[in-house]
Amino acid sequence: EGEITISVEQLEAYTNSDLIRVSVIDQGIGMDQEELDELFTPYQQANATIQRQFGGTGLGLAICKQIIEHLEGTIGVKSEKDKGSCFWFEVTLPHSTHGIPVEDTHTATINIQDLYRGLTILVVEDNPTNQLIIESLLSKTQATVVIVNNGQEALNTLLEQRVDLILMDGQMPVLNGFETTEIIRGEKRYEAYAETPIIAMTANAFAGDEERCIALGMDGYLAKPIEPKKLYQLINRFTSQPSVT
Repeated sequence: EGEITISVEQLEAYTNSDLIRVSVIDQGIGMDQEELDELFTPYQQANATIQRQFGGTGLGLAICKQIIEHLEGTIGVKSEKDKGSCFWFEVTLPHSTHGIPVEDTHTATINIQDLYRGLTILVVEDNPTNQLIIESLLSKTQATVVIVNNGQEALNTLLEQRVDLILMDGQMPVLNGFETTEIIRGEKRYEAYAETPIIAMTANAFAGDEERCIALGMDGYLAKPIEPKKLYQLINRFTSQPSVT
């Protein structure tokens, strides 16, 4: 009963790019204006029962908003209680050549293309969406990015290759970020990484979290959803890179 419609429209055509609008329209429970006003903030959902019924965390739309804003686009929603919703975003996408996107030159405004040349950054993160976001942010630089899904994979990687900086999620299956950091800092076989910067990434943005991370041997702290400028600033801080404007 009911339906979900996904539509893609070309709003404007330019010489080397197109303005695209993507809409997802459903016939679900809908929302009132008060719920809409808070919908794109982290950990907010239209109704507290949604998380219990469908298992959502309240991070999905905040992450979507971050991705779209990183692409210099806009995102929004129209909804009416008990009548459904229309979620939409608009982005300008470059034309492609043989299926490969042309170089995105607008990122020159934040002066990051030449940063981190020669650095290898290990990203320890189990969530595919977060992996995509971090990879997208770091793809604008000259760093080599290695992504693994949990702490055990990170430990295996460190024994196989040299890395210059580690972005470490806190909560992961198999071996979480806190346990992994204690092993890296405490076991002799990882002594080569005794001074390697480890930046914690955690969605549990509670008072005292940063202090806990530092006490375990981490060097910095990023709350999720990750803000690009803060990510670059922390990497700059621990790798002696030029400042990001």
